Amino acid sequence: MELLEGIDLYMHLKQHGQLSINSAIDIATQALGALQEAHNLGIVHRDLKPSNLFMCRNNWAHHHVKVIDYGLAKGASIDGDSLTGRGT
Repeated sequence: MELLEGIDLYMHLKQHGQLSINSAIDIATQALGALQEAHNLGIVHRDLKPSNLFMCRNNWAHHHVKVIDYGLAKGASIDGDSLTGRGT
């Protein structure tokens, strides 16, 4: 398992309050990219919330966002436009 250093979005919001529009767009864009990769592998997260978006510290001005806790993830197969799957 990868060791992550930083803070989840829930705690960040609790400590610092509302995000700026630019920060919100940056975090959402990174999270959506991670979810797209998971979907490409046939995985649906099913528990996306601020505490499952982890903002890793780096040497730059912004954070690198990782989607964590795939404990409720569900395998899916792509059937036309719908996702169907049975196993968690």
